[in-house]
Order: sequence, then C-alpha cells, then structure tokens
Amino acid sequence: MFATERTIEPLINQTVWRNRMGEMPNINTIDAARFCSGCGEPLFGFSPLVYGNITMIDFDKVFIDEKHVALSQAEHRLVEALVRAKGMGVTRSTLASFMGGDIFDQTVTVLVRRARIKFRSVVPGFDQVSAIRGFGAYRWSFKPS
Repeated sequence: MFATERTIEPLINQTVWRNRMGEMPNINTIDAARFCSGCGEPLFGFSPLVYGNITMIDFDKVFIDEKHVALSQAEHRLVEALVRAKGMGVTRSTLASFMGGDIFDQTVTVLVRRARIKFRSVVPGFDQVSAIRGFGAYRWSFKPS
C-alpha cells in the first residue's frame, strides 16, 4: 500500500494549525505551542511524532534511539513524511509535492541519501529507510525502541 498526498496531508493538518484560520486550538493536543509575543495567542503547534525508535519533537529536534540527529529543513520534511506514512511506501513524486512541489524526483533521491548518511553517523548500521524497487518509492521501516 502506498501513501499519497491525500493520506499524508490530513495527518499534517491534524497536528499543525494556524490561528488565522479561525480554528480553536485543543490545548491537550498541542505539546509544543508557540505564542504570539503581542497578544499571547497560540500561533501553531507540533505534536511529538513517535514511531518505533524515532521521535520528532519539534521542527528541529529528531531523535533516533534517544540520540539527536541534526537534519536540514528539507531532510526533516522528507523524514517526517516517511514516518507519518507508518511503513507504507511513498513515491518520490508524492514526497516532492509534500516538500514544496518545485523540486525534481532526483532531488528527493539525493535528500534520502543525505538523511541516511546523517542517521548512520549517529546510529551505525541504520537501515530503516528502504527503497521499493520498481515503484520509485521509499518506506520507513518500524524498529522497536
């Protein structure tokens, strides 16, 4: 089974919201709320994402086996999409559109390679991002913590 934009975007929209849309926040689901310095209203929130041995706490905090991994913004979006798919394959074109849409499929391949290098520098033998041959897709494999 493959994840598409339709299956990934609703998951993102459940955890990230903007106050200007008129939505009332549910404080129980917002663990890392950010507040406006002028009026004190929450601007957006990011609920921690945990899947096996990876934990994504905020936009710049990614932990694997409780070790911090420093990822670029593009690599973070890519890993977030793969983790949110929870083991389903995500095609390169879906990842490209999820990451902004103005990138080529080969750019996704390069970002996957760079993310693997960064994860392997922290956890030797890292093999949780696998390519699905013949489909141009990637999958994040579950590994218990």
